Amino acid sequence: MKHALLILFIIPAYLFSQTNNKKVFLDKNSPLSEKSITAIATDATGLNWIGTLDGLICYNGQRWITLNTENSKLPSNKILCIEIEDNIKYIGTTNGLLVIKNTDWKVFTTFNSKLPSNKIRKIKINKGVIWIATSLGLVRYKNDFDVVLSKAKNSIIDDDFISLSVDNSEMIWVGTNDGLYSFKDGIWRVFTTQNSQLPNNHIWSIVVDGDKKRISSNYR
Repeated sequence: MKHALLILFIIPAYLFSQTNNKKVFLDKNSPLSEKSITAIATDATGLNWIGTLDGLICYNGQRWITLNTENSKLPSNKILCIEIEDNIKYIGTTNGLLVIKNTDWKVFTTFNSKLPSNKIRKIKINKGVIWIATSLGLVRYKNDFDVVLSKAKNSIIDDDFISLSVDNSEMIWVGTNDGLYSFKDGIWRVFTTQNSQLPNNHIWSIVVDGDKKRISSNYR
């Protein structure tokens, strides 16, 4: 299967839609002013979870609530990613993984789990398996954390993963500042400007398109 690599340029925006209505949130009508938005996800109740570099913001269409290390169990105010499945929230921060299930908030770090790093950059969920890109390797999480791709385990050049996606064949794709890696069934490959048509080795984001046959990469 051929994977066409397309270049996408992402423009930061403070605009998101709820149902079919678009709203612009500015200084006077939201707490989003001067905040760098890193992730947005909506749960089964319609509650929007907005990750920023200065806390986690929840918005139900009428009311805003800002959560931080002082008023919640957030391990860090720097939110890097958010994924939701079966109404369980997986929130990656610079100081650990927060899992919210109903009213239970649990934080996983290198001190209480097998996570190789507390910097949780990206999370993707595929068929009940949570894939986690950290600054020290790719982690598979179901009942426990298992490092499946890293310098120590696989002797790869760079395990500081900054992007992550899963295609329709369940191939895992992770990006670094030194190339793009594929991983499946313990077998990995690395793609760089030297052995592929990648125009740059800085892979900041990976998106599987609508028919889930091609991979798009964003680079610096």
